[in-house]
Amino acid sequence: MGKYTPLTHWLSSQNFDKISLSFNEIEKIIGEKLPPSAYKHNRWWLNDKNHAQGKSWIDAGYTVTNYTRIYKDCKVIFEKDPGIHRIYEDYYVKASWYNSRIVYADLVNLFLTANDNMISNNSDLFDSGSSERSICGALMLSIHDYLRNTPFYEYYVDVEYNRNRGGLVKTIIDNNEVVTNVTCDLILHSRGVFYEQDNLIAVEMKKATRSEDDKESDKKRLIALTQSDNSVWSYGGESFPEHVCRYILGVYYEISKYCNSIHLEFYRQGQKVDTLEIKIPPIV
Repeated sequence: MGKYTPLTHWLSSQNFDKISLSFNEIEKIIGEKLPPSAYKHNRWWLNDKNHAQGKSWIDAGYTVTNYTRIYKDCKVIFEKDPGIHRIYEDYYVKASWYNSRIVYADLVNLFLTANDNMISNNSDLFDSGSSERSICGALMLSIHDYLRNTPFYEYYVDVEYNRNRGGLVKTIIDNNEVVTNVTCDLILHSRGVFYEQDNLIAVEMKKATRSEDDKESDKKRLIALTQSDNSVWSYGGESFPEHVCRYILGVYYEISKYCNSIHLEFYRQGQKVDTLEIKIPPIV
């Protein structure tokens, strides 16, 4: 019996669509301590059947959709996915990614892992109050480093990229049908290679000292960028939309006035779905 088999059995016996477990509760279920990497690295919680821990909850019909690793308050949210018992290779059918909670959760985990790494290796950028562009560039490099070991390895991470395939300027259309040119601070996309799912992550970064109007504009842009195909264009997987949308994950990234914390807001399918506060450790 594998180390995490008891977790598979326990989750399989539950009739709840959503389950919250502390790390301590998981350790009681499996009968031993979780490895240090579970406490230190977001990537340990990826929904990946190639790793024993990911296989344990996927085989039980669950996916990790959120977790916290803040001091002693370490918890994991497992949610049932009606389609999780499909052949795992179906993950690579890109046309299904936009509606997949597994893909969304894995993109969140990818982003948080890369962000943790960026903060650890670039704390001087925050300590010196560097510009948003400098911090965004460091985040871009960190995401790039992690991409190669994920299902998203064929995608590109770019800063201030504003061109669609054919050189057309990217635009968005809001709920009032107002069309606006758009240049995101950071995006993860296929650069027009994959019609079925071109856009994965859009990040808008702001310092807390910026005006409230600027901040609100960024949040509205993320709502528009993550909207579904039904709201603005007829999607057939064979051509690009007139206006940019269908990002799976939108992230509003606000750096505090004294650069000692980060406020994150996560957007999915045109709605804000979660928030997270991250403390930036001081340089010792």
